[in-house]
Amino acid sequence: MLKQTFLTGIVLTLLACSSDPSSVTSPATGGSGGAAVIPMAGAAGATGAEAGTSGGGVASGAGGTGGVGTAGSSAAGANGGGGAAGTGGAEANGGAPPWTCQGSGMALEFDGDQVDEVIADLMGDMPADTASRTIEMWAYTRPKSWRIGHPLFDVGTAGGGKVLGLDFATKWENSMMVQDAYPSLNIYSEKEPNDFGWWAPFTPGSPNYLETGWMHVAIRYDHDTNKYAILTNAQVVFEGDATLHGHVAIRTAATPLHIGFSEDFGQQGFDGKIDEVRVWNKARTDAEIKSTMHSVLRGDEAGLIGNWHFDEGVGTVSKDFTSGHHDAVMNTPIKPQWVKAEGLELKCP
Repeated sequence: MLKQTFLTGIVLTLLACSSDPSSVTSPATGGSGGAAVIPMAGAAGATGAEAGTSGGGVASGAGGTGGVGTAGSSAAGANGGGGAAGTGGAEANGGAPPWTCQGSGMALEFDGDQVDEVIADLMGDMPADTASRTIEMWAYTRPKSWRIGHPLFDVGTAGGGKVLGLDFATKWENSMMVQDAYPSLNIYSEKEPNDFGWWAPFTPGSPNYLETGWMHVAIRYDHDTNKYAILTNAQVVFEGDATLHGHVAIRTAATPLHIGFSEDFGQQGFDGKIDEVRVWNKARTDAEIKSTMHSVLRGDEAGLIGNWHFDEGVGTVSKDFTSGHHDAVMNTPIKPQWVKAEGLELKCP
């Protein structure tokens, strides 16, 4: 009888071992608990193997299942204890891209003769009052783009120094504002008759100006120096004091970012394409702007508080890839069109 019990224990042990799952770690699933060991006659059942391996990787994963102990072959044998469940991997936020980088991918095309709004509400993350900031994007311009009152973007509300935006075709000359000054880019901050004190005139054919084509555009405000700067293709085309021509110092409110339009310019907006919009809570240097202008950012770069790739290609929402998750939304009945960003050179991280 003892011999038969002993042989039975051996057979059960072999069967348990042959059914033991492999402990392979996947990016999303915890490892399996160990199989129970079958005891000899009269001995207590052994516990299962140690806890399952923690799940790794970027996506969320479920914990592994603990192994189930099998009863010993005699009355005195106790059940073996199952291994503990593995821990699922944590979901990524920044770090390795949880999306497939498309390089230049898609962009949004705006009709400048009507309002096709895109709004990104950064709430408390938006630099306000006199805080330093940098706002940058790629813009595809054409002859109709270079018209006054067709802004690329703005943030804030109307009133002395309470708004910051970028528009076209206005400049300050001989102590007077000149409208329809083609071609030029200008910062506006007041929405008053002698607004547009900071402007960058271009000479057709200059290396930082293209009437038709992709141009990287950035506005920088530096709190420490109280200066604005406009950069095109990472080259400074204007830099000057925020109180130039009697303007009040910047003191914007933390309102949503208006992309491709302004609430203060009526039923018209930017005419062209926009891609890779970024908002930073610091005054980026010329070198920093140049180093990333041709790169698709991951969203976890220091100081980056808004990062929209505009690569969805469908729908009315574009994801913000920073930890703030301030997705951009198309709010108007007439919406910008998803188009391929043909001719734009961007490299993946």
